[in-house]
Amino acid sequence: MEKTKSIDAIANYEGQLEGSLVHRFIGIEKTLSGKTTDVTFHYVQSLNTEDECVVFLHGFMDSWKLWQHTLEFLASRYHVVAFDLKGCGQSSMNYPQNLFPEINDPGGDYSIALQAEEIAAAITALGIEKFNLVTLDLGTIIGDLLAGQYSDSIIRYIRCQQPLIGHFRSSIPQGQFLRRKRGGKIVNHSARKRC
Repeated sequence: MEKTKSIDAIANYEGQLEGSLVHRFIGIEKTLSGKTTDVTFHYVQSLNTEDECVVFLHGFMDSWKLWQHTLEFLASRYHVVAFDLKGCGQSSMNYPQNLFPEINDPGGDYSIALQAEEIAAAITALGIEKFNLVTLDLGTIIGDLLAGQYSDSIIRYIRCQQPLIGHFRSSIPQGQFLRRKRGGKIVNHSARKRC
């Protein structure tokens, strides 16, 4: 659970090709929601960076590998980007503040709201202004916040296998849950619709 995992991963994976995808890392060190965060995201992206972008967020305790076949299929027609969420895959693992309060780890806040801001900061740092968003499981909860807060940047939003959300609902600001502003009207996204 140390930063060395990220440093070792960067040395082993940065720029490595896997089919039509390339491994990359991006560090986010800034103040978000009044908290200082320090996280390194691993992501893969297609060599094709000129076409419309599709961003993928995986589920709980998974990684970008979940999307590998889909990414390879779409890579010739889209600029695809799939992140490893914080604490998953090759992204940095930080000490969770609620379990290790004595360790002041600036990346240790795993709240959904902060994870959404960190992903948004990473997308912005990559120079992506407009994108399609495809999410699964935990990624849908983070995606819901992204859709609510950054609706002008999201072209389409596809949600797959939304988990039971009672536990997470309190971390999502009222009025942004399962809603997205689109063309002047609010479009409700039903968790019952299948991908």
